[in-house]
Amino acid sequence: MKASTHPKYRPDIDGLRAFAVTSVVAYHGFPHFIRGGFVGVDIFFVISGFLISTIIFSNLTRDSFSFRDFYGRRIRRIFPALVLVLVAVLGFGWLALRPDEYQQLGKHAAAGAGFISNLVSLSESGYFDAEASTKPLLHLWSLGVEEQFYIVWPALLWIGRRRRWYFLALASAVAACSFGWNIATFQGHAATAFYSPQTRFWELMVGSILAYISAARGQRPLIGTRAGEELASALGLILIAAPLGLVTKDSPFPGWWALLPTGGAALIIAGGPRSWVNRVIFSNRPMVWLGLISYPIYLWHWPLFSFAYILCGGVPGHGVRLAIVLASVCLAWLTYRFLEQPLARGGHFNRKTLALAVAMIVVGLAGFCTFEEGGFPGRIPSESKRQYPEPVDRLQSKHFSDSTKPSFIRTDDFFDFSGRHFDQAQIAVIGDSHANRLYLGLAPDTRLAVANMGRGSCPPFLGVSIIGRDYFAHPCEPGDDEYLRYVKNDPRIGTIVIGARFVEYENATMERGGRKVSFSRAMGDTLDFLGASGKTIVVALDVPDLSAACYKHEFPVWRARPSDARACTISAQGYLAQTRDVREAVAGRNVGVFDPTSLFCKNGRCGEIDDRSYLYVFDGNHLNALGTRRVGQALAAYLDRLRQPGTVAAHTAPIGAQHTRTLIGAG
Repeated sequence: MKASTHPKYRPDIDGLRAFAVTSVVAYHGFPHFIRGGFVGVDIFFVISGFLISTIIFSNLTRDSFSFRDFYGRRIRRIFPALVLVLVAVLGFGWLALRPDEYQQLGKHAAAGAGFISNLVSLSESGYFDAEASTKPLLHLWSLGVEEQFYIVWPALLWIGRRRRWYFLALASAVAACSFGWNIATFQGHAATAFYSPQTRFWELMVGSILAYISAARGQRPLIGTRAGEELASALGLILIAAPLGLVTKDSPFPGWWALLPTGGAALIIAGGPRSWVNRVIFSNRPMVWLGLISYPIYLWHWPLFSFAYILCGGVPGHGVRLAIVLASVCLAWLTYRFLEQPLARGGHFNRKTLALAVAMIVVGLAGFCTFEEGGFPGRIPSESKRQYPEPVDRLQSKHFSDSTKPSFIRTDDFFDFSGRHFDQAQIAVIGDSHANRLYLGLAPDTRLAVANMGRGSCPPFLGVSIIGRDYFAHPCEPGDDEYLRYVKNDPRIGTIVIGARFVEYENATMERGGRKVSFSRAMGDTLDFLGASGKTIVVALDVPDLSAACYKHEFPVWRARPSDARACTISAQGYLAQTRDVREAVAGRNVGVFDPTSLFCKNGRCGEIDDRSYLYVFDGNHLNALGTRRVGQALAAYLDRLRQPGTVAAHTAPIGAQHTRTLIGAG
């Protein structure tokens, strides 16, 4: 078969690429000024769908399409810069990241090499949350969506050609189904709508439909009149520019909002190279030059921003961010000039293609080994290693189960069990991710079977929803209600432990049935509801909530030494203030209170009190493996005492209360 042919070059499309990548980079560098710049990815999807589908349609029409040639070109186009960036990121991470961070980077590198970053991101935090800044390869999610599309779409078109399907009807049907899936999904599962290929394919399909129409018209423009071309391009420019100010990270995106950048990009492409907007704005030399290197710019810029955020312990200054933008452009030009261009030549599956494929496999395996080896803690000398927690992912329980009792949302919920059968649980630990840590510590230290149920970032309160919180990708209710009813009604469960990052919810706006409800009321109603079962109810006070800013990075990472203990602690009075609302809500109720004060407070200070090792992961509120074990052992001993005859008083006497008063007096 003949090699695939490229469509006639259009400089205005390179200019549109430049607009897209500039929007994304500006958003990541200066989000307060370019609030909706992330829509540049949607523009990229349309451009990609148009250009690649134009090649496919052209070669199918001429009976010269070859899967081998098609994927060979994709490898030579995508792999060179991606392999380089992955190697650079893993290399710099070796010097800069702690074991738990480097382990996560390894997982993301393997996912990026396998073009499944979007699927991995579905099981993690959202694109707009604070954790996103500490993931140097998060941006590869869009590349995953694109390459997943090009696994399905060429095969579908090839089959359609053989069976004489009508291309336009096929493309329109796929686009309509994908868009409908997007609308149906984003309201309740924003993360799924953002990362899922099924909810994003329609954007590439818009470009594919344009490609088919263009191929059908031959040499004729997509729009028959000059006035129509001018109108389409002008309207398209408005539609791609408007989201930069109108859409924010709080907007329900993609959803209906994605129609603006997607429709705008389609109109600009349809307007053709003769229109004033395309000829003057998008075809000028600086825009075309940026467009030519837009792919490596996209690959380089986010790792640089992310590493700067990690090493600075927060958002770097404006000067640093501007320098990162300039460095991204320089690295992109060097990558384009000395790597992409030399390797892009060749019209068939040649040795360069095979070498690139092998290189990608090696990089993917390196990332996987990094993950499996826990971030290679051995690279850090023993005197510094003790300052780092065990890898976070080793502490994660299952997020879901195939069990239908009760039904939970895949990837959103904790649902795990330490025994053989979930239905035989004797203790239930319920709450958010902090309760999940209680479970992980308790399960190995008790002879009883323990179940863990809850939803991350959601309080274990009956009938309560949190409003005004933009980082929630899912509602807390009715999922919370399902597991609360389950633990209340299961006759085998005799003890219910309630845990959460309560300080987070004390200042949140909660409502029930459209009416606002206070923290104490929500807690009290939940305790009354569970207490009516006659079971032993235990409220576990949360550990001291620290500032993540106290965990400073050193470069290289093995230069770290034990830090000033006071930098990662709060006063005993401060810890008492953090737990005051919970103490007041349970006062006078027939519930046990597990108080970890004695484990995390010493000499009037609370938090990182161990002189040899950290007790927290580096967000300042989740415990690491050592801290989890400490709490788990103490909680297991506390529950054993509750089960002993004659210890009814323990239900109302918080363990460690006297110790707290002593600490405050000493502080």
